[in-house]
Amino acid sequence: MSRQIIPNSNEKIVIEFNWLYYNTATSKIIVKIILSLKEIGNEMEINWYYKKDFDLIADKGKEIKEILDVNLNLIEL
Repeated sequence: MSRQIIPNSNEKIVIEFNWLYYNTATSKIIVKIILSLKEIGNEMEINWYYKKDFDLIADKGKEIKEILDVNLNLIEL
């Protein structure tokens, strides 16, 4: 898969993820998206929404925040 991301400005990138379901395939795609956006070099903020009692989704957000070293806000709905 070939992709090219061209930044338009130095504006902060804000990503909103609102999870109802999460699995291994989802995780792989999300990591690819975040790494691709990190390459641009703009400041990035991720809002990671999850429903109360969906501990797995909250834990995955924590893992991604630590492993990819990104500004990720865990937001319980």
